Amino acid sequence: QSTWGQTNNTNTTNNMKETNLNETVVNNKWKKLEENNEYEIIKPFKGNNRFYFSGRIILGPDRYGLLATIFLLVIPLSLFWIFIAPNIWEQISYWIWIFFIFDTFIVFISLFISSTMDPGIIPRRNEKLLMNGNYSVLLQNWCLTCNCYRPPRCVHCVYCDNCVEQFDHHCPWIGTCVGKRNYRFFFLFVLSTTILIGFCNVFCFYNVYISTNSDTSTLNSLHNNIMSGIIWSLTFLFFWLPFALLVYHCYLISKNITTCEKSAGSQQIRYSEGFLGNWLRLCEPIQKSVVCSEGYIVPKSTIYEP
Repeated sequence: QSTWGQTNNTNTTNNMKETNLNETVVNNKWKKLEENNEYEIIKPFKGNNRFYFSGRIILGPDRYGLLATIFLLVIPLSLFWIFIAPNIWEQISYWIWIFFIFDTFIVFISLFISSTMDPGIIPRRNEKLLMNGNYSVLLQNWCLTCNCYRPPRCVHCVYCDNCVEQFDHHCPWIGTCVGKRNYRFFFLFVLSTTILIGFCNVFCFYNVYISTNSDTSTLNSLHNNIMSGIIWSLTFLFFWLPFALLVYHCYLISKNITTCEKSAGSQQIRYSEGFLGNWLRLCEPIQKSVVCSEGYIVPKSTIYEP
């Protein structure tokens, strides 16, 4: 095993040369380590995340932001079902309502998963270690806080105090980072929320429209349906934020770049796999988490050899 304190400077310099990462080799190595039970837990977990239910739920530091998001979703939806839905229930196909219920379910499920799962936290090390082999991903950037090498596209989040793989951004609305493991669920949350708000907006306006007749104007109709007018106004204003976010992330996905990379002015063309290939990456299997409530799950061997 190679350690940071080795005196062979020539070998150390050669080991730190950049090479291309073979993800298949890395995955196979982890699989073998898992099968042979050749891993250990480095204690304790030092980030700002909090673990619940034996580590099954991982929350970020912005837990009040997550509660605010739930509040902003539950209140308008409750008002819609109480005051709007009964008025137009019989005039709309029941398939529309099934779709509405299904979309609401997707909104809360995607919010729950994206905010309670490991976004892709990189394990910290107790000692400075030198990784051996063809793994330049470990030789890109050294994080002084986490005491480890950051893989490509990995960024240290100052809010969560963790290095997150393929870091996109820290989202206060879900209370945690958006990274490699939870990005698809975050995107699903933005997509389903945009559809849901648009749905409520259209049918609030429709409720106002059907209440009008030849003797009353739309203004009088709004006066008679004050709740419809309030919900319609709110959903019309709130619609543009998730809609703009949806369009922006569709652009990022099509280019296979992250929000962090885009804000830094980097296009990261070398990561693009083509328009279709970039979108298909959202369907790739999710890698296993390497954190738990006790600490970081790392291989017992500190040397990775292909």
